[in-house]
Amino acid sequence: MSTKHYGEILKKAISESGLTIAEIARNSGVSRETIYRILDEKTPGLNHLLKIGAAIGYEYLRDIPEFKQMFLNIPTKSEQENLTYKHLYFEILEKYTKVLEEKAKYLSGDKK
Repeated sequence: MSTKHYGEILKKAISESGLTIAEIARNSGVSRETIYRILDEKTPGLNHLLKIGAAIGYEYLRDIPEFKQMFLNIPTKSEQENLTYKHLYFEILEKYTKVLEEKAKYLSGDKK
């Protein structure tokens, strides 16, 4: 069980961000009342933490390294896009390699 007070950590991050609670509420989709409640909680819900963190540009792993394990298998949106592009790249590369192999066979006179 963690002894860290996530609400206090978030409170410090919000202070460092320079944004107001109203701005954070608007950007995160989390109400001001909920944000104030979260700041008093030792272990607030992860969903709210992530929304607020994204709104203030805060990386939780800096202050809460145990979150790394929680996020180990959850790729970010940009990572998901990169995986999609990698997959497409490899498909194209395989097709291109096949075309080159067929061309090499044709040029060598091997008509298999």
